[in-house]
Amino acid sequence: MIKKTEEIAKIRQAGKILAQVAKVVLAEAKEGTGLKSLDGLAKELIQKAGAQPAFLGYQPYGAKKPYPCSICTSVNDVVVHGVPGNYRLKSGDVLKLDFGVALDGWYADAAWTIGIGEITPEAGKLIKVTEKALFAGIQQA
Repeated sequence: MIKKTEEIAKIRQAGKILAQVAKVVLAEAKEGTGLKSLDGLAKELIQKAGAQPAFLGYQPYGAKKPYPCSICTSVNDVVVHGVPGNYRLKSGDVLKLDFGVALDGWYADAAWTIGIGEITPEAGKLIKVTEKALFAGIQQA
């Protein structure tokens, strides 16, 4: 569906909020930080910006219960959609952070993968190569 100019503007604003919140949350993602605290921070910042966490309460068809958090935090071998728990980040972890912002019925969603502290050369290569693949795909689209 082709979006109207004003609809695109709302999506763009949701994306700006998402980017601003992600910058802060990613900066806080370091050794000793708890995943629940990252979730709370993201929720607070999204709401302070006048939007809502898009994932919080989302219940797709077939799910037994709604998603309980504002972000997904997947550590190491958890591929995607990990639920933030009591885990505290350690040096060597690979964190995938995924979240969305809802603003007046319009959505922005993004994900990032970062290394925490000293990561293995293999993990560093994985992050670098997958980012390169993402941008190659975007360029082709």
